[in-house]
Amino acid sequence: NARIRTLSDLARVSIGDGATLLSKGAIDMSARGSGSIVQKINVDTYGAGTVTTGEAFVEVLPVNEVNIGSAAITAYGDLKISAGRDTNFDADDYHVEARYDGIAGSVVPIDRVDGKAYLVQENRISIGTGAYLKTARQALLHAEKLSDNDVIGKAKITSWVSGVSDGLLALTGGGADQY
Repeated sequence: NARIRTLSDLARVSIGDGATLLSKGAIDMSARGSGSIVQKINVDTYGAGTVTTGEAFVEVLPVNEVNIGSAAITAYGDLKISAGRDTNFDADDYHVEARYDGIAGSVVPIDRVDGKAYLVQENRISIGTGAYLKTARQALLHAEKLSDNDVIGKAKITSWVSGVSDGLLALTGGGADQY
């Protein structure tokens, strides 16, 4: 078994109580992240009978937050605030992958393997009571709800049994690489 789990993946912008921000142009605030997290297990077993068990597991839990207390913020250009995206509203980019691949070189192959990958983002913008946000142009706020990322979890043990199955599947029009 192999496990990758984020214990802390926090991006935070904090504007405290009583703070004053003033810009003759735009103000951009963004809390965001990105990453590529890959867990790959490769196992080969040989003998008259083999047992292969295990799990590749990846869990990424990013938190992106913009917290504005009772502050005064004035932008004479655009005011852009985002969580989980940049201020041009391009999404965070994550690639999360968990794979378990193996070969069972035996007459009697037994396997129980799994690949699990999870990405759960929390994106928040909090504006406190008494906060004053003013702009001479556009105010654009966005906390990403559903972003489009690559999340892959696959597991497969290849043996003479799976070779025969893949051959039969290919003969009936299916693909050979099935998970």
